[in-house]
Amino acid sequence: ASRGQSAAPDSSHLRLARIVSHQAASALGISRLVESEREQRSLAEALELASLSISRRLDLDQVLDGILEQVMRVFPCDAANFMTLEGDRSQITRSLGYGVFGLSHDFLQKATLTTSAHATLARMIDGKTPVVEDTHTDPAWITRAGLEWIRSWAGAPVRFGDTLLGFLNLDSARPGMFNAQTERRLAAFAAHAASAIHNARTYLDLQVQHQRLEQVHQIGNAIAGTLSPDQIEHELMRGLQRAAPARHTAVYRCEGPARALACSAFAH
Repeated sequence: ASRGQSAAPDSSHLRLARIVSHQAASALGISRLVESEREQRSLAEALELASLSISRRLDLDQVLDGILEQVMRVFPCDAANFMTLEGDRSQITRSLGYGVFGLSHDFLQKATLTTSAHATLARMIDGKTPVVEDTHTDPAWITRAGLEWIRSWAGAPVRFGDTLLGFLNLDSARPGMFNAQTERRLAAFAAHAASAIHNARTYLDLQVQHQRLEQVHQIGNAIAGTLSPDQIEHELMRGLQRAAPARHTAVYRCEGPARALACSAFAH
């Protein structure tokens, strides 16, 4: 080649370049695969630890707080909350991380969502795990006062069988923090959360039933210890007020041949 002109690459150079590029592509692919496997392993370990941490608790409020603590460790969010559904309205019952943004739990509890106005809530009710990568560009996102800082969001329904227990929501002050991968991970986490919430509620129901059985037993013992009708009514009234607190409590007797009801004891 003449001076000042670059020589055209020969076929051997092209083959070498192709080989090197293929090797580089292969190495990059393997590196990404290894990194992906590491992330999957890391997530699996985090989910397992979260599940163990949550499942050790039986108090419902502690379980919900534990769920929010663990979800903020597993996912890149700045705040998280748990919502329950009453009719067509959803309300925050537990929250974590919002104090940094100057928001109290009382404020958050007032920020209710409705299925008719919020597409993300309707999708979660339908069993979906929606993700908003950028709230500024998503036409369905509704910005609420005090929550303008939320730039990306993800949510998942928490179901145990056919029962909808609530919704788990993640908020981030940065756009692009959640994506399709978040959907799969959050759905898996929500399944663990559903089991823990169900166990806590079952335990609470059993505690309430046990307390009521104890109260019935105490009423029976108190009544069996006397033969006086007035004393029996007195003990029955006391027992009823302890077992089922109400504004008014009354005991009625059947009197006369017609077995007419007559109030014999009343308390308020």
